[in-house]
Amino acid sequence: MRKIGLSEIEDIALGASLLGAGGGGDPYVGKLVAIGAVRECGPVTLLEPDEVPDDALVMPIAMMGAPTILGEKTIGEHEYQNLYEMVSKFFGRQVYAFMPMEA
Repeated sequence: MRKIGLSEIEDIALGASLLGAGGGGDPYVGKLVAIGAVRECGPVTLLEPDEVPDDALVMPIAMMGAPTILGEKTIGEHEYQNLYEMVSKFFGRQVYAFMPMEA
């Protein structure tokens, strides 16, 4: 298990801009969203695959479309919490982890 905090976000954003070669747009806005989330909620826990129980409910999650739209329409305060609760209720058990579907 590892944690992603504020210092790691800078490295991730730089790597995304180099490896993405502009295909996903400028990672600046996403970096600001990540910084805000870590400041508000604390570091993100990364799990190794062998740390996830075989019967765990893992929820894939992604943001689709150009990141530049986040400058006009930002992520709301409760979208991810609402999604977590809806999926947990649908399956009758809590989501164990989120799994990003894109880099």
